Amino acid sequence: MQMQKHSAPQLALFSSMNAPETPRDVVLALDNLPATDRIERLLSEVVAPTIEKMNSVTLRRSCRQFDDQLFPVNQRNLTDVRTRVGTLLEYEFAYAATIVLEEAGVADVTCTLVVANRYPDLAFRSDDGELGVRIEVKTVEVVAEERAANFDTALKDIRKGCDVVLIMTWRWSRDEEVPNARFPEVVDWFVFDAYALAQFRDCAWLNSPPASASHAQGRLQGLDYRTAIHVTATGYKYEEGNLGKVSRFLTGKDSWIPERVRETGVEETYDRFLTSCLSTGAESLLMAFDGFTVTRLSAAGQLPATFKASSPEVSAIVRVDSQFKNNAGLRRNLVAAAVEHSCDYIILLNRSYAWRAWETEELRQGRRQYVDEGRKPHQLLSLLSQPSRSVD
Repeated sequence: MQMQKHSAPQLALFSSMNAPETPRDVVLALDNLPATDRIERLLSEVVAPTIEKMNSVTLRRSCRQFDDQLFPVNQRNLTDVRTRVGTLLEYEFAYAATIVLEEAGVADVTCTLVVANRYPDLAFRSDDGELGVRIEVKTVEVVAEERAANFDTALKDIRKGCDVVLIMTWRWSRDEEVPNARFPEVVDWFVFDAYALAQFRDCAWLNSPPASASHAQGRLQGLDYRTAIHVTATGYKYEEGNLGKVSRFLTGKDSWIPERVRETGVEETYDRFLTSCLSTGAESLLMAFDGFTVTRLSAAGQLPATFKASSPEVSAIVRVDSQFKNNAGLRRNLVAAAVEHSCDYIILLNRSYAWRAWETEELRQGRRQYVDEGRKPHQLLSLLSQPSRSVD
């Protein structure tokens, strides 16, 4: 698997006119900067070099998995693996961040592990105990159908302007120096002001109550001091664990987002996070198929994303988007691409990597019935092992 080098940081915000000379004032929150400016400095001076060090050094050594170490395939145990990797990434970030600070001349500040609290995970502290920026770490494997990272911390528990949420997306990659080993490579990273992200989450929760079959008017939703609640026809009920699922914050209707939350840039960063997960995830899924070569046909970092997946026996145009779209114009474009690249199949994936597949020749002849569909991406292998009629 080819290594992906990260480009510029994922948050473009305002530059500070009075930037501190070293990262020390930034990580200890002594800079008097607005939260958005502090995040920009944190990204460029601490987070980006830390993850570069993780990918190039620490993860390749401490998290190396050899080919004789088999991974589970059932969903329950696979979830356990992802949880374990998430914990390891959190620890490795703390270790690497402390080294990055030392290399920048900041020897008296450590990125410490917080062990006594549910929130946060990490905190920058000076040798005399001074508390700086706190970090809540979330990790997402890009090929996961459900991006299950959860951020449900109440606003009252967040230090406004001094706490951040770091989301790292990762995938298994080959180590060029040790060909029979893999390591969890951090593909992308996103830093949010924790207070703004919590406001964004709460606004989404309050403005998108799910329908209830037992209550014709649907459900109302609210927030008390401690947690979220449902208000149904029969009374009050505590929220059932869905409030903080980061992949579900944005509903597509953004009119409810207050201006003060928009100004933090949280909406744009959140949209980049979801786009990166889908685009990189689909590419990683296809690259994991033995014997297949994957070529990106669309611009990186955008949805929809289009790829050509090919083996010596079969090839396909694969398009991933947040939901299935199958209109006449799209079909024409996909058929044209499939013909241009001599592909047997056209495959559409949605945000959960459920898929539908058509034979190119059938679509070209105006027959729109798909030949197969599935809810799990690994089921594509059985389809792609059976070449369809060739494309002229």
